[in-house]
Amino acid sequence: MQLVNGENGAAIDSVMVDGRFVLRESKIVTLDDVKLRRDAERAFERLVAANADAEALGRGFEDVVGAFCFGQAHKSFQLHRALHEHDYR
Repeated sequence: MQLVNGENGAAIDSVMVDGRFVLRESKIVTLDDVKLRRDAERAFERLVAANADAEALGRGFEDVVGAFCFGQAHKSFQLHRALHEHDYR
């Protein structure tokens, strides 16, 4: 049991399940990473579009919130970066 708990997966080269490789030479072979990336980007674009009105509303409060809570209003926030990921492509 200690050997299993001490392994982080780095020593695993290949894995077969039911006679088929799922991991070969440390690469997942059952996943289409190009399609996954494309699907994720499309989903992100849909989320950005779906939240555009809420983002615009929030932006309208920046000056008001900043007037009484300057430190918090101008702090970098994780959600802000996620909402504007498309600006950094």
